[in-house]
Amino acid sequence: MLLSLAGIPVTAGFIGKFYVITAGVSATRWALEIVLIVSSVIGVFYSLRIAAVLYAMPEYEGRDAGLRMPSLAGIVLAVLTGLLLWLGVYPEPPLRILRLVRPV
Repeated sequence: MLLSLAGIPVTAGFIGKFYVITAGVSATRWALEIVLIVSSVIGVFYSLRIAAVLYAMPEYEGRDAGLRMPSLAGIVLAVLTGLLLWLGVYPEPPLRILRLVRPV
Protein backbone atom coordinates (compact mmCIF):
# COMPACT_ATOMS: atom_id res chain seq x y z
CA MET A 1 0.00 0.00 0.00
CA LEU A 2 2.84 2.37 0.75
CA LEU A 3 4.27 1.77 -2.71
CA SER A 4 0.95 2.64 -4.32
CA LEU A 5 0.74 5.89 -2.37
CA ALA A 6 4.24 6.71 -3.55
CA GLY A 7 3.23 6.15 -7.17
CA ILE A 8 5.57 3.26 -7.88
CA PRO A 9 4.93 1.67 -11.33
CA VAL A 10 2.72 -1.44 -11.54
CA THR A 11 0.39 -0.11 -8.85
CA ALA A 12 -2.88 1.75 -9.09
CA GLY A 13 -1.29 4.80 -7.45
CA PHE A 14 1.07 5.12 -10.40
CA ILE A 15 -1.83 5.19 -12.85
CA GLY A 16 -3.58 7.88 -10.80
CA LYS A 17 -0.50 10.07 -10.57
CA PHE A 18 0.21 9.54 -14.25
CA TYR A 19 -3.23 10.88 -15.21
CA VAL A 20 -2.90 13.83 -12.81
CA ILE A 21 0.51 14.74 -14.22
CA THR A 22 -0.76 14.37 -17.80
CA ALA A 23 -3.72 16.63 -17.08
CA GLY A 24 -1.51 19.19 -15.35
CA VAL A 25 0.98 19.28 -18.20
CA SER A 26 -1.75 19.66 -20.81
CA ALA A 27 -3.23 22.55 -18.79
CA THR A 28 0.27 24.04 -18.24
CA ARG A 29 -0.11 24.04 -14.45
CA TRP A 30 3.60 23.79 -13.72
CA ALA A 31 3.42 24.92 -10.10
CA LEU A 32 0.94 22.15 -9.29
CA GLU A 33 3.14 19.60 -11.06
CA ILE A 34 6.16 20.64 -9.01
CA VAL A 35 4.12 20.40 -5.79
CA LEU A 36 2.93 16.90 -6.78
CA ILE A 37 6.44 15.69 -7.54
CA VAL A 38 7.96 17.17 -4.37
CA SER A 39 5.17 15.76 -2.19
CA SER A 40 5.60 12.33 -3.82
CA VAL A 41 9.32 12.35 -3.08
CA ILE A 42 8.66 13.35 0.53
CA GLY A 43 6.03 10.59 0.80
CA VAL A 44 8.48 7.99 -0.54
CA PHE A 45 11.10 9.15 1.95
CA TYR A 46 8.77 8.69 4.93
CA SER A 47 7.37 5.40 3.59
CA LEU A 48 10.85 3.96 3.20
CA ARG A 49 11.77 5.10 6.71
CA ILE A 50 8.80 3.15 8.11
CA ALA A 51 9.80 0.05 6.15
CA ALA A 52 13.44 0.38 7.23
CA VAL A 53 12.48 0.62 10.91
CA LEU A 54 10.20 -2.41 10.60
CA TYR A 55 12.92 -4.53 9.03
CA ALA A 56 15.59 -3.30 11.47
CA MET A 57 13.67 -4.44 14.57
CA PRO A 58 15.60 -7.09 16.50
CA GLU A 59 14.15 -10.57 16.62
CA TYR A 60 13.38 -12.15 19.97
CA GLU A 61 14.92 -15.53 20.62
CA GLY A 62 12.99 -18.39 22.10
CA ARG A 63 9.49 -17.22 21.28
CA ASP A 64 7.43 -16.14 18.33
CA ALA A 65 7.54 -12.34 18.10
CA GLY A 66 5.58 -12.09 14.84
CA LEU A 67 2.27 -10.33 14.64
CA ARG A 68 -0.77 -12.56 14.62
CA MET A 69 -3.36 -11.74 12.00
CA PRO A 70 -6.82 -13.26 11.87
CA SER A 71 -7.31 -15.38 8.77
CA LEU A 72 -10.14 -13.18 7.46
CA ALA A 73 -7.91 -10.11 7.70
CA GLY A 74 -5.20 -11.97 5.81
CA ILE A 75 -7.65 -12.91 3.06
CA VAL A 76 -8.91 -9.32 2.78
CA LEU A 77 -5.34 -8.01 2.67
CA ALA A 78 -4.41 -10.50 -0.05
CA VAL A 79 -7.49 -9.60 -2.15
CA LEU A 80 -6.84 -5.86 -1.82
CA THR A 81 -3.16 -6.27 -2.70
CA GLY A 82 -4.10 -8.30 -5.76
CA LEU A 83 -6.68 -5.69 -6.78
CA LEU A 84 -4.12 -2.91 -6.33
CA LEU A 85 -1.62 -4.68 -8.58
CA TRP A 86 -4.28 -5.66 -11.13
CA LEU A 87 -5.48 -2.06 -11.46
CA GLY A 88 -1.87 -0.96 -11.87
CA VAL A 89 -1.21 -3.43 -14.68
CA TYR A 90 -4.63 -3.31 -16.38
CA PRO A 91 -6.45 -0.05 -15.52
CA GLU A 92 -8.73 -0.03 -18.58
CA PRO A 93 -11.98 -1.44 -17.05
CA PRO A 94 -12.41 1.24 -14.36
CA LEU A 95 -11.31 3.93 -16.80
CA ARG A 96 -13.94 2.75 -19.27
CA ILE A 97 -16.59 3.07 -16.54
CA LEU A 98 -15.37 6.57 -15.71
CA ARG A 99 -15.62 7.57 -19.37
CA LEU A 100 -19.23 6.40 -19.45
CA VAL A 101 -20.04 8.55 -16.44
CA ARG A 102 -18.25 11.64 -17.75
CA PRO A 103 -17.24 11.56 -21.44
CA VAL A 104 -13.85 13.09 -22.19
